[in-house]
Amino acid sequence: RLPPPQPHFDLSGFGLDTTRYSVLARLETDRAGVRLVGAQTTARFAYGEIHPLPALAASDEYHPTGVLVRVHRAAQGQQSAVILTVFALFMLIVGALVTLSGDAHIWEKRKTPSPHMTAAWGFLNVFLIFLGVRLALGLRVAYSPPFYDRAAATAVGLWVTFALMLVALGRWSSWAPTFWRLVRRAERPVSRLFLPGVNGAKSAEGPGGPGGPGVGGYGPDPKEVARVKRRGRFRTAFGLVLLTGSTGLLLWQRPAAAASLLVASTGLGAWLAMGITRRRGNVTGLNRYPLSVITEEEGGESPSLSFAMAAGASVVLALAIHAPWMALAPVLVLLFLFGVNHMLGRWGWIAPPGRRGWVLFVLALLIGELGILALFGFTRMGTGILLASGAVAALILRRPARGEGETGNLLTRYFQDFMALGRAIFSGVGWVGVLLVLGALVFLSSQEIPPFVRFALVFMLFLLAIRAGLACHRVLETGERRGQFEALGLLVIPLGVLLVFMLFDFGLGLVFFVPMFITVLLSARIDRLPGILVAGSVAVIALISIVAWSVLRPSLASLKGANDLPTFSAEYREVGNGITDVLRAAGMSGPVTRASIRSIAASDPELLEEALVFAGPSEALFAAAPSREQVWGGRAYAASEMTGTGFAGTTILGRGIPTAVSYAENTYSVYILSEHGALGGIGILLAYMSLLVVVGIWIFRAHSTVQETRLGLAVLAMTVGGVLWLVLPAVYVAASNLAMVPLTGQNMPFLGLNSWADVVLVSGLATGIIFGLAALDLAAAEGRSA
Repeated sequence: RLPPPQPHFDLSGFGLDTTRYSVLARLETDRAGVRLVGAQTTARFAYGEIHPLPALAASDEYHPTGVLVRVHRAAQGQQSAVILTVFALFMLIVGALVTLSGDAHIWEKRKTPSPHMTAAWGFLNVFLIFLGVRLALGLRVAYSPPFYDRAAATAVGLWVTFALMLVALGRWSSWAPTFWRLVRRAERPVSRLFLPGVNGAKSAEGPGGPGGPGVGGYGPDPKEVARVKRRGRFRTAFGLVLLTGSTGLLLWQRPAAAASLLVASTGLGAWLAMGITRRRGNVTGLNRYPLSVITEEEGGESPSLSFAMAAGASVVLALAIHAPWMALAPVLVLLFLFGVNHMLGRWGWIAPPGRRGWVLFVLALLIGELGILALFGFTRMGTGILLASGAVAALILRRPARGEGETGNLLTRYFQDFMALGRAIFSGVGWVGVLLVLGALVFLSSQEIPPFVRFALVFMLFLLAIRAGLACHRVLETGERRGQFEALGLLVIPLGVLLVFMLFDFGLGLVFFVPMFITVLLSARIDRLPGILVAGSVAVIALISIVAWSVLRPSLASLKGANDLPTFSAEYREVGNGITDVLRAAGMSGPVTRASIRSIAASDPELLEEALVFAGPSEALFAAAPSREQVWGGRAYAASEMTGTGFAGTTILGRGIPTAVSYAENTYSVYILSEHGALGGIGILLAYMSLLVVVGIWIFRAHSTVQETRLGLAVLAMTVGGVLWLVLPAVYVAASNLAMVPLTGQNMPFLGLNSWADVVLVSGLATGIIFGLAALDLAAAEGRSA
């Protein structure tokens, strides 16, 4: 049981020496303001004003000092403001749904009993439940101890972000065509300057308008068509009025929630970035529904090239999430080689492809040498190895190409692939897109990346993984033996995700690795994977399992068997085994050590307490006390029997679990288990499990047809992968709050009360799942109309 509360604050936290100064005062509050009665003065001031409170010096030798006091009015409750906020949120969702109903196809399909639409409605209901839980917890934390107003702002911001993305994705065909036209107009003059003739082509919108033939599902009667259009415009206008008015009211009540507008734009930008990278001639297909930016076929482009572009972009994006400068370097090198090739093509004596290929090969070799020198300094051994490997590569490239219809050597074939890659990039992204990518990478390299931007990039990586899986499926459909080996590149994506998150927290990387791994395999059609890809997947899983077991279950035999303090201290400093030593040598000492110490805190807390006493200073020792306290605090807050202390009943905060951590990774134990007991905790977990139930029922009803099309594969990967991305971290974080598994820095999805990053990720996944399923019904309607 937690000890009784003792109201106090620590003077040393304000920079005052408690042996020299003291503070004595009484605080009184009423509706008008604050009355502060000190040892020497009495003052009255309004809520939110800053007032100085002098400290009492123990001697006249010490200079005068004190603290600044500001009292917020959050403790008063403001019941009317809460009621107004809840009403505005209700109108926000109504406005979003009414705006969506302005689309004739959505209006007609709203009651369709198809498996896809039923699942979409099921997911929407579950997500609204989570929005309600998040709002309740956000208001509880804002109006009761610890009085953290950001929790309410992010809760309201989640509703706003979800509603805006719901409308933007649901009415995609209403505004996306205009966006692509603006992009093409912006690209055309720049493309003529750098690469004439690439982006000049115009694409027709098709006989059915932006959405293709028969999207609206209108009847042949012109009067009926006009009547349906008028009703749709009225519903759209009325819904937009409700949406805009309720959003304005919410931002007036919670100005800090205005960040949701930027967060929603960032999440929507991930979808638009997927579409900008498609060929400009394929714009018509991009207008139908959001998922078409992933599923649209790439005309005459080879499957291998599509796969290479998607997988390469995923690797670059994974690097950009953690270290943007590492992503900037390969992009600059690639653009430099494209520019050199373009200039060489104008010189007659070196214009033949074979000669240009050798020049680019030598340049790439020199750039690699310079990169090694920049990172590791000049070493004869390293230079010799690089030159030797370059010589071997040159001998291999001189070998003749073997394949149907291929002539020349391997260098010629790879040079042709390089040229095809350049054409694909500049006819997709275009020069404007390339410049935007470079600008974004340079900006991210020079600035601290905001967490919500980082997680928006993670969501974009999720979309890229689906596209890479679809491209891999096309490669495998060719039936070539070479394609099966190329398909192994698909495994690079989940490994890249694991590496990126492992650099922050090892456990966090494992939690995100599993959904991404399943996502890429599902989009590549998991039931028809070739033997070599299955073997590669098994090998990756085995390797990751061994590494995870070594880090999360470190060997403690040597530590427990230490006979003296120096040996004990040395064993504790390098706790683990040979695999963890290799990871530390590779530069992941911090994440590996933190994960191992957190594991010991959960499995053997007594041993960790001994280390606090006997081990010498080290990174492992510094991680021991916070890990042990957080484990104890989680268990203490969770020990609230079946019903807990009641809503806002937990007033003892900051014991074991710091207050700032309580509304992040320990929300489950502090504000759910502590206040609502085991019943509340089980109820929250059942809400997460209901997502699995909905996706299970959908797969059971639609499994026979969903994998037969590219769109079906994409929806399957997005739905299953997205649900796992929400459920697996939630279950893991709940178990870590009960000290069953090591803690991570991950918030519980939907319940990260201080996190805009959580807002952008869960909003992107939730709306993507809903409209991915709706797109299957849209595609079926188009097929019947055709």
